Amino acid sequence: MNLYKQLLALILIGFFFINTSTTYAQSLRKASNKFLEVLTYTKNLYVEEVDADELTDKAISKMLSELDPHSEYFNKAEADNLMRRLSSSFVGIGISYSIINDTIFIISVLKDGPAEKAGMKPGDRIIKIADKQVASVKIKDNDIGNLLLGKRGKPVSVNVKRRALDKPLELIITRDRVKYRSIVASYMLNKNVGYIRLERFANSSGKEFKDSLNNLKKNGAKHLVLDLRKNTGGLLTQCIDIANQFWDKSNVIVSIKGKNAKEQIYKSNSLAIFPKGRLIVLIDERSASASEIIAGAVQDLDRGVLLGRRSFGKGLVQRSIHLKDGSMINLSVAHYYTASGRCIQRDYKNNYENYYKEIINRDEFETPPDSGKVFFTKNKRKVYGGGAIFPDVFVANSNKEFSKFYINFLKTGIIFNEIHLFADKHRKNIIDKYPHPEDYFKNYEIPEVLINYLYNKVPNSVFENLPDSVTKHTFNKFDKNHLKAMLIIDIWGDNFYYMYINKFSPIISKALDIIGDKNRYNSLLNNTNSSLN
Repeated sequence: MNLYKQLLALILIGFFFINTSTTYAQSLRKASNKFLEVLTYTKNLYVEEVDADELTDKAISKMLSELDPHSEYFNKAEADNLMRRLSSSFVGIGISYSIINDTIFIISVLKDGPAEKAGMKPGDRIIKIADKQVASVKIKDNDIGNLLLGKRGKPVSVNVKRRALDKPLELIITRDRVKYRSIVASYMLNKNVGYIRLERFANSSGKEFKDSLNNLKKNGAKHLVLDLRKNTGGLLTQCIDIANQFWDKSNVIVSIKGKNAKEQIYKSNSLAIFPKGRLIVLIDERSASASEIIAGAVQDLDRGVLLGRRSFGKGLVQRSIHLKDGSMINLSVAHYYTASGRCIQRDYKNNYENYYKEIINRDEFETPPDSGKVFFTKNKRKVYGGGAIFPDVFVANSNKEFSKFYINFLKTGIIFNEIHLFADKHRKNIIDKYPHPEDYFKNYEIPEVLINYLYNKVPNSVFENLPDSVTKHTFNKFDKNHLKAMLIIDIWGDNFYYMYINKFSPIISKALDIIGDKNRYNSLLNNTNSSLN
């Protein structure tokens, strides 16, 4: 049954059950009638053939977009992709790839995953999947997913071109459950400070976090830096599970209030594995939703210090509603409130485009508003509602250290693909010369051949509004450090990338300074009990 017929059936069934004596039912019936009438006329009379399903999709999407920026409609393919991102695992082959020069380029292969077991390696180019040509045919991400994903235990034939081999290889890969980690880095910053970078709140995030935290504690971690920068949120249940680890007493973490729902209050369960020790939480303008719940609770309850830049400001809570044809809507049904009672949702009523652009155009040095509703933390510090979460200590964007030329080059996106290709070409030489990542950290220098290669790839648009003196020598030391870090991702993975890039990070340096100074840390939190932390 297609979507048009489903819609007709649902409307007719709805008419049967709705109590037509109510004003609400009459209004709903009138609106449903009008939409079905217009859709029917359009389908039957429009000058050209139309797809009723596609029109219905667009109508639903437009209707929800009129409500707020976060209520959305997803067709079946989009809904499936979204649920995979929020899942801790899915059935696939276990690869990370990018489409470069109209070819599927393998960036990384999951350790002990199906693709690795079949012999796939980083740098392989996929030519065919299940005898279907996928190179040089303008293939899209969704099409790749449809070919590679499937039933567990079912094999798929993948033909790859590998550097230094004349002929393509055929790999038979048996699909299996693939774990999708939400913690991309976890290591010791120094002998007593651990670091965790959480990228999303997915099904396994709570367990991953507890496992990582316990491992750090075994390695001597007494204090923690939790990095939530660029974490746009995810599952509330996992957010609460992670927040639970910071309090050994019952505290309100967040409350949810909606027009058609009873207020829900989420409290810590007193089963924390990290209730003591200094805590720093890093946030920026892309820390949103679940990230802001944790940041808000840590700030309101004075459990730790927030560093970075003002968060996104998303205080709306969505409910995912799955429709019968496999599509889905995310409908805003409530607001969430931090422990002090503040809702940090930014205003979006005037212009959705400005709502998203605002995070790009913020002042370099922001201060909390002089006006607006004031709230107080547990230790009587002032905090503010209605405009995201302000950090306790502001740290400017470290991208300011990059040359203007390099920032413009990054924005084109070209540099990322070129780094993948360079890493593939020189991977063996780099690993042979620097068998341990620490050797690479200390001794590798970006070669002139890479600088020349990248400079020749720079489009003319990058030079707009730059002085004529810009040359290949314009790459400064921060630009080169970033290039060096991007090569690490391809060769050794995310964890080593953060181990290297954080060595030069102003915000990490500031976090370590504050954690290392007990008096300053307690002063920032208005802690008067000198025995704390």
